[in-house]
Amino acid sequence: MSRDVLTTAAASWDAFAREDIDRDASSSENASKTLENARAGTRRARARKRFAVGDAPRASTRDALKSTSVVERPGERTTASEQAIERAMEGNLLFAELDAASRRRVADAMMPMYVGENDVVIAQGDDECERFYIIESGEASVMKNEVGKRTSLSTDSANETTRTESLGQSKSVVYDPATATCVATLGPGRGFGELALLYACPRSATIVAQTPMKLWTLHSSAFKAIKHSVAKREAMDVLDLFERVELFNALSEQQLITISNAARRETYEARDEVFRQGDPGHCFYIIERGEVSVRVNGAEVVKLSRGDFFGERALVNNEPRAATIYAMTEVSCLVLNRQTFVSMLGSIEEARCFAGLAECPILAPLSDVQLTDIAGEMRMCSYVRNDVVFHENAMGDAFYVIIDGQFSVTTSTSKDPVATLNRGQYFGELALLRKDKRAATITCVSNRAKVAFMTKSAFEKKMGNLDVLRKAWRFETLSKVPILSKLSPEEIQNLAEELTDVSFRANETVIKQGESGDAMFILESGEVEVIDEKTLNTSGDPKLLCKLGPSSYFGELGLLNSDPRAATVRVPNRATVLVITRRVFEQHLGSLKEILKRNANELYAKIGRPAHRRPVTATLDELETVGFLGVGSFGRVTLVSYQGETYALKEIGKAQVVSRGLVEHVWREKETMAQCDSPFLVNLHRTYVNEKSIFMLMDKVLGGELFTYLQMRNAPLPEAHGKFYAACVVSAFEYLHDRNIIYRDLKPENLLISTNGYLKVTDFSFAKKLQKGQKTFTLCGTPQYLAPEQVQQVGHNRAVDWWALGVLIYELVNGLPPFNQDDDYARYKAINDVSFHFSPKNAPAFRSVVSGLLLRLPAGRLGMGKSGARDIKQHPWFADVNWSAMAQQRARAPYIPRVDDISDLRHFVDTGDAVPGLSSRWGHYVSVGRFADF
Repeated sequence: MSRDVLTTAAASWDAFAREDIDRDASSSENASKTLENARAGTRRARARKRFAVGDAPRASTRDALKSTSVVERPGERTTASEQAIERAMEGNLLFAELDAASRRRVADAMMPMYVGENDVVIAQGDDECERFYIIESGEASVMKNEVGKRTSLSTDSANETTRTESLGQSKSVVYDPATATCVATLGPGRGFGELALLYACPRSATIVAQTPMKLWTLHSSAFKAIKHSVAKREAMDVLDLFERVELFNALSEQQLITISNAARRETYEARDEVFRQGDPGHCFYIIERGEVSVRVNGAEVVKLSRGDFFGERALVNNEPRAATIYAMTEVSCLVLNRQTFVSMLGSIEEARCFAGLAECPILAPLSDVQLTDIAGEMRMCSYVRNDVVFHENAMGDAFYVIIDGQFSVTTSTSKDPVATLNRGQYFGELALLRKDKRAATITCVSNRAKVAFMTKSAFEKKMGNLDVLRKAWRFETLSKVPILSKLSPEEIQNLAEELTDVSFRANETVIKQGESGDAMFILESGEVEVIDEKTLNTSGDPKLLCKLGPSSYFGELGLLNSDPRAATVRVPNRATVLVITRRVFEQHLGSLKEILKRNANELYAKIGRPAHRRPVTATLDELETVGFLGVGSFGRVTLVSYQGETYALKEIGKAQVVSRGLVEHVWREKETMAQCDSPFLVNLHRTYVNEKSIFMLMDKVLGGELFTYLQMRNAPLPEAHGKFYAACVVSAFEYLHDRNIIYRDLKPENLLISTNGYLKVTDFSFAKKLQKGQKTFTLCGTPQYLAPEQVQQVGHNRAVDWWALGVLIYELVNGLPPFNQDDDYARYKAINDVSFHFSPKNAPAFRSVVSGLLLRLPAGRLGMGKSGARDIKQHPWFADVNWSAMAQQRARAPYIPRVDDISDLRHFVDTGDAVPGLSSRWGHYVSVGRFADF
């Protein structure tokens, strides 16, 4: 996958950080020399860049190096074959997570290959990287060409720019027999080329047969299919086991998925004690395989097998173990730690409360974090059979969620109960809205029962009355709307109190294109579609521009400029919007325009992003090129201007995208960006298409890359500076994760410095919409930043972003990432084992936050608990961060890049690199509709 290379023109740290490089150039000769020095510095920085990797394979460009005697043909599996395959898989981390049956499936997917003496099996620098090899017989030499002794071949320049690189070391070296050195010899039972099973990258060494050899080969697609199938099957099996546990039967499916993902697997030999009677209880166990004996005071009381569970009291309280658990056979258990359970869901009572609250319609507008807070404040009450919770016609003053037991609902007009309520269900919710008489009698019909309740007064003390609560939620929503980010808390609160909400049913229209309007809308719940009725797609229907989710806004031009509606907004299912009329703003806040423009220079600087963004109506031909920003492996980014404003225009060659199978990636990048509008992200304004290319018009960010800023320093960042940049990333990820978007390619190269010193996350090539509880299996990202679950290919979720944040924080403060081994396999082993070391200078709080993010178990990482990103924000390392000031970008940035105007390109230098994806060798691309509605 390509990365847009935003090159930074800085010849030295002083010149980059504080001075204009032209200042020392008193003459045209000096200016020319300064520019050449800047170019040289930029090239040196680019040589150290790390490029992302993905699953997409590439065709080989060096097949000519291979002998025609290297052939595949049917062959019999012998005992020697099985032994060689088993030996090669043993100890290889890529197969470590597979059980015996799955390893058998992998072995069965291998095909034999025969090579002759002196044949080249794989060549260093070869782009063909789809197979892993195991030697059954014969010997091979591992040959390597050193960096700096490469032999240039005439190959596609696009392939030359997409590399997997360690920081400061290029691996784009081609095999040259004349200068290659033998670094190892491999014999039967040894494997090579295993990185091809992870992703497509050039080979790091050459394998030459010393004798005739018989090999077994495994194609990456077969391996990934098996791994993904196994991971999905295991996840379903684990979830099924948790669903059988009576203790959890009131939890929602999302809660069950959360805790099932958090369980770890432990095995015990026959005659092992799992735990002993009287021991402290910290963990809960479900038996996956085997049989255990439950013994009290030495006497067996019961035997348990697959699907049975024990130790559940550890999740409810801290009682000592009531029995000894003794393994009768080899046993495998799923183990859930109490601390992990509480961090993710709260206590078992709070988890059940949350499940009930989440089902209550009148609380539907509240966020998960707000519901979690309410669940934590509810009080417990016990009942026995025939106890009455409340009588019909009594005044209602409390809301209830059933924790345990069963209750009947009866009325004076019905002889039989009208309903029976069980664990996890709720009743009495109308008491939160108003004081009114109860409509029914609620009676306990089980021997024992427990309910959680909250009185109306306690609810209002905690959150205010429900109407105020909804306004508080609206306040939170409004605070996240970028267009309102400069309003004070008091102004936002006044606005929240004046909003009205309107609900729409499926296929109803909120606003109509071309109509006049004097209101803007904020989407409270549901989803809307933005449609250009003047443009038709290939099917003849109005063009869908984008979809918007909760907290998105539209129609603002009706307030700002009284412009006609630029598009139609339609509701595909159901949605509720908050309506802000001009009268509300002018009555309570004064002129909207004045408010939005107030202190704009302070926030955005005189050249920054405008306080409000009007849709860009320019055609592609009307955009005027200002200068070069960057070049990638099949596209370029230029600075363009239109009507006094400048933007970044990203051009991507259609032919290159199609040839590499990246059409879906490009579409996903566009759709993801269209859903977002945050000061911590590079935002998309609009897109274009012509015969040869597709284009994305985005925010310009003229302060350069964080990566180059780091490279031009003489030392790592001070902790306080690293903390500021980490806080920017936390703010960006919180925004994305709130919208169920995972990013998956964090690194300094993808963080741009705004003119106010704040970071913007760029390049959404690997971003993906992923609902809570789901996992995705596509391996993508930058090698030094990959998480263990990505290396193991067992499926991943938003936890990989928080892992990457841990890597970033470490790199910012220590100068190098924690997993920076030159050897790829060694690096992935270190990642898989979470093996890294802190510097002696690293403070305890710094070590704590990094360790909390770099946990092998994804569910245990900071940010994955019930409070989400708030857990990271409240970590002691961030104690001195003013998050409110960060959100409004009022906190002082540690470095302000010098930029004089909206066309100042001092931080970007055209290095003269070719633009391979747009070169004439691709010829004309014949459209077949892949980009018709882009």
